[in-house]
Amino acid sequence: LLQDEEEIHDEHRALGLSYQASAQLRLGALAAAEDSSRSALTLLPGLYSASYTLGEALFLKKDFAGAQAALMSAYRAAPGFATDVDHAMLAEILDAKGQPSEALPHRFALAHLEPNDVERWRESARTSEAAGSWARAHEAWLVISASTLPGFAANGEALSGAARAAVAAPSH
Repeated sequence: LLQDEEEIHDEHRALGLSYQASAQLRLGALAAAEDSSRSALTLLPGLYSASYTLGEALFLKKDFAGAQAALMSAYRAAPGFATDVDHAMLAEILDAKGQPSEALPHRFALAHLEPNDVERWRESARTSEAAGSWARAHEAWLVISASTLPGFAANGEALSGAARAAVAAPSH
C-alpha cells in the first residue's frame, strides 16, 4: 500500500509510517521506530503521532534532549491528546534538566488526570516549590490535606507544606 504512488499521497504514506513506527516501538525495535517516525515527519512535518512515537522511542533510548523536542512538538500540535504517559515523560525530562517551571503544568495535568493519586499531588506540590510557584504549591498541599481518601487524611506533611507555601507566597 505504501508503495502505490498513483493512489497514495505523502499524507497517507506519513500516516502509514507513523503506524508502523508505533508497532515497531511496541515490539521493542526502538531504532526502527525512530527511523519510521523520522521518515513520516519528513513527509508530513508536525504529524502528532509520528512526533509522539519518536519522542517515546528517544525517551526509552535515554536521549532526553531529543525526546523533549519530539514530545514538545507533539504536545504543541495537539495538547488535548496528551495522556498521563505524555505528561509523565515530559515532567521527568524537564525536572531532570532542572526546569521545574516548565515541568509544573505537566505535574498538575498528571494530578488532574488521576485526582485520587496522592503521589501525583505530592509531586505537583514539590515541583511547585522548586519552581517558586507558592500559590500552586499551596493548592496542591491543600488538596492532599483536605481529602478524606485513605492515605490523604491527617497528613501532617500536607498541612505543613500548605502552611509553608502560604507563608512563602508573595502578598498582593
